[in-house]
Amino acid sequence: MGTAVAMERHATMRTRSLALLASAALATVAAACSSDDNDSTNADNDTVATTVETTDGDSGSDNSTDDTELDERLDAAADALRAGDFSRMLDLLELSGISDEIEGREVTILAPTDEAFDALSSDELEDLATNPTKIDDIIKRHILDELLSYDELKELSEVTTMSDETLRVEVDGDEVRVGGALVTPPEDDAVSGEPGQEVAVFGIDTVLLESS
Repeated sequence: MGTAVAMERHATMRTRSLALLASAALATVAAACSSDDNDSTNADNDTVATTVETTDGDSGSDNSTDDTELDERLDAAADALRAGDFSRMLDLLELSGISDEIEGREVTILAPTDEAFDALSSDELEDLATNPTKIDDIIKRHILDELLSYDELKELSEVTTMSDETLRVEVDGDEVRVGGALVTPPEDDAVSGEPGQEVAVFGIDTVLLESS
């Protein structure tokens, strides 16, 4: 990939990521408002929708998740994320261009649910929105640098992420936590981490903003 193309992709990622995070931040604020503020909330939501729609520069384009393609080797992961409650994680993966960095590597994606992103505080969202370089850091913190099945994960005491951070693995009965986040076994056999697969996808209930 040429330098100019890489710079253009990064600029696009920054713009769309900011729009996504701004939308999440306003949604969090709106949820805290009383029912008496419905008119104001609706106006805010209209503003967010306009911002997200126009940040790509082409007002006539369709920015839906289904029309954005990841690298072929991530198709199974994208399908699993799209089928579950992981739309925001899928958006960030597609914006980051992370498939270039995991080419030829077997990985396990820890995917926070949409509810986990909604649980971020307004300060945390603002921090991300004003520091767009943290987006790549967040994505890499949620990708383990090895392919693991759920049973294999349960046998470990720690795992290493693409950002070279170490996350603790804790098992308590039927519960498995990585970096403090509760892990959900994959429902899709295509991303279960079995031999021969390239990507595994596990759901988690917390966004890993820093190593644990």
